[in-house]
Amino acid sequence: MDDYLKLGHMELIPENEIDVPASSSFYLPHHPVPNKNGDKFRVVFDGSAKSSSGISLNDKQLQLQTDLTTLLLRFRMHKIAITADIEKMCRQITLHDSDFQRIVWRNSPFEPIQDFRLTRIAYGTASAPYLAIKCLQQLALNESNHFPLASKAALKDFYVDDLMSGANSLSEALELQNQLTQMVSSAGLVLRKWASNCSEFLNSIDSDMRLSNTSLNIDNDDTVKTLGILWHPASDVFYFKITPLSFEGTLTKRTLLSTIAKTFDPLGWLSPITIQYKTIMQRLWKQQLQWDERVPTDIKLEWEQLANDVQFVKDIKIPRFLLVDSDNQFHLFGFSDASEKAYAAAIYCRSVSDTGKINVQLIIAKTRVAPLKTVSLPRLELCGALLLVKMMDFTCKALNYPISQAQFYTDSTIVLSWIGSHASRWKTFVANRVAKIQKLSSATQWHHISGSANPADLATRGVSPSTLLTSIWLCGPKFLNETFPFQPDSSVPALNDAVPEERYCTLQSIIVPNHLPDGNDLLHKFSSLSKLKRVISYCLRFVNNCKNSKDKTNGFLKTNELNNAMYVLIKLVQTIEFNNEINALKRNQPLSCRSKILSLNPFLDHSNILRVGGRLRHANLAYGHKHPILLPKRHILTDLIIRHYHEILLHAGTQLVQSCIQEQYWIIGARDVIRHLIRKCVKCCKVKASITNQMSDLPSSRISPAFMRCGVDYAGPFQIKTIKDGYSSILVS
Repeated sequence: MDDYLKLGHMELIPENEIDVPASSSFYLPHHPVPNKNGDKFRVVFDGSAKSSSGISLNDKQLQLQTDLTTLLLRFRMHKIAITADIEKMCRQITLHDSDFQRIVWRNSPFEPIQDFRLTRIAYGTASAPYLAIKCLQQLALNESNHFPLASKAALKDFYVDDLMSGANSLSEALELQNQLTQMVSSAGLVLRKWASNCSEFLNSIDSDMRLSNTSLNIDNDDTVKTLGILWHPASDVFYFKITPLSFEGTLTKRTLLSTIAKTFDPLGWLSPITIQYKTIMQRLWKQQLQWDERVPTDIKLEWEQLANDVQFVKDIKIPRFLLVDSDNQFHLFGFSDASEKAYAAAIYCRSVSDTGKINVQLIIAKTRVAPLKTVSLPRLELCGALLLVKMMDFTCKALNYPISQAQFYTDSTIVLSWIGSHASRWKTFVANRVAKIQKLSSATQWHHISGSANPADLATRGVSPSTLLTSIWLCGPKFLNETFPFQPDSSVPALNDAVPEERYCTLQSIIVPNHLPDGNDLLHKFSSLSKLKRVISYCLRFVNNCKNSKDKTNGFLKTNELNNAMYVLIKLVQTIEFNNEINALKRNQPLSCRSKILSLNPFLDHSNILRVGGRLRHANLAYGHKHPILLPKRHILTDLIIRHYHEILLHAGTQLVQSCIQEQYWIIGARDVIRHLIRKCVKCCKVKASITNQMSDLPSSRISPAFMRCGVDYAGPFQIKTIKDGYSSILVS
């Protein structure tokens, strides 16, 4: 705390500024955090502590930091690796409004408690990483013209205050180091703890600014903990140093999870080992053990065996540099597999030098335990394929590699069949995942591989660290190490049975009559004869104008157009209802003796409209009156004509409507049809409604107030006379 005061990172609050509204200040709890040796302490402030208002300084923050896995992937692409650290980065950034970081402190119990406020970013607040990263990124943007290499590295290769960058040549590395040093110095920051796999690079840096100042040469024992992963600069490899698993005390679910969480493996290099930890935890969850309950004996024995094998993890070495040389092209290959316990995916990088040297390295891997609910093995294989595609998409974006050039392998022929067909062919579970896979990849990128050559198989079953060293996990299958162009066995074995998860379609046979529409649908769309005639008239006009583009008809409808529309409707109805009679008359044949219109002596006029014959040919009457048009008894057009005449005759009765209609039309059974439709006329029903006699007055018992007559039952129940035509209520208390 004295160091905070000396450096000006904290100041004493004047007495006249201590008493301020609660909304204008905030007090932070704080505590020391020692290092492993216990000789140094870091003051950590609890930014998540809530004030009396229920709000803390860590409630809402933005995300600016590049993903940790992305940084590690990029770090492996540089021939010369460079790491450094910004000294006391957070404490170098001044806050504008510092009154929200108040603390209370005294050097000894004998001194009075004093109020202080921090003038710099405080460890423990969620805003600390954001503010530090934002300041560094803004510095990089402001200085991009003066320091282009440093600006690019500051935007992409920093994890808060840790630099993980590199270059492909010594001159480029020296220029990058020089620009970074000058750029951060312009903001009052200092880069220290420089480390690299190149001794010439370190020779250009002062010894007190390196990670180790024992000598200029990198000692074989010097290691750098790069974001939790140990990096050996001399051999340029990553390795793990896992604390031996403890057997002291009772083995519970809590102690197991605490021990498992200590393994930091963001890129999944130890997936065949860590998947065994995950399956053990899943078994404990299935047994519904409490956190501090002793684990079963079989799990304890299995855990002890894993603990004995963990010592071999230190022998696993992962080369940092993925390529043979800096200017080599590389290709990405992904593998997926599944078992009843888990499913996994792994991605490998293959690069070839100009001399033909091949280098194959594991880039990233992931595992997932199988769901608690039983899932079929093909579905788990599909989940593994989806995990692979997502991981490949992430890796390609981090390495700026087109995913369309990546290759995918699985040992499941069913999954390949699913991916090779449209997603809609399969059931919902499979269809959703196949659609996601096809969105990121194509079926031509997927190949078949035997189970023994699939490295992802190791991550689904789990192997010991000693077995992992001699397996294909770290260097990939053999065909990746063959001379390019190589021809892997990508043929898909034929399936003997039908592919599972196929969505079956239910077909229904329907008999459809083989004839043209009869026009009734059009007639049923209108409830007015006048509107129906106008619509048909406009349709006929449109057809005529299309045929005669030079002599088009425009304007209002004419009488002859309305009449032609009516004739079209009549001919349509007669063709449907009297088809046999019309065909017989056209062939000059007699009508059938069973015809309903035989007695009417029908004939066809010059327009092929069926009319009533008779003996009135020489009568001094209109042609339509002498030979009216025949209409069927039950038809929508007949109903429209009857309603039309009924309305224009001011809702006349049956006899008048029939007389007017028969001047032009002859409806079979006209009187019954007209009477039936008039009875349905709403206006006529209202006008002809009968008046009923008024009911008699209500009895006095119905209109008297309640409890007007009260009595007490001394001698037994009251006898009530039943009234058939009314209702009486007697309340007895």
